[in-house]
Amino acid sequence: MTEVILECRLIRTQKRLTFDILFQHERVTFQGEDDGPYFKFTASNGYEVISRSRMDIQSERIWLRGGTSDEIAKRSGTMVFPSDEKRDECYTKFVQALYEWGDFYEGKVLIFD
Repeated sequence: MTEVILECRLIRTQKRLTFDILFQHERVTFQGEDDGPYFKFTASNGYEVISRSRMDIQSERIWLRGGTSDEIAKRSGTMVFPSDEKRDECYTKFVQALYEWGDFYEGKVLIFD
């Protein structure tokens, strides 16, 4: 049975996408210095999944938890879009990237909305 390595929410609201991590396995969590050799994965659609410091979401990149553990690191990431159509297009690409990242690390990704 494949182990769950990430449980997250990717929530669509009016022209906005919010990313929140519920669980992230320590084996896919970068623990080094912010400028160190952090984890970076590029999906087939060009979107990146990165574990470096704090969780966030921005143009074609989704940032998992990493070496920073302060209170700011625990806040959700959010991204604003010009339209709901563009938001939905990016949502689909982020989901694809997260699933490919999970396959790369031989783990299961659970995404809730």
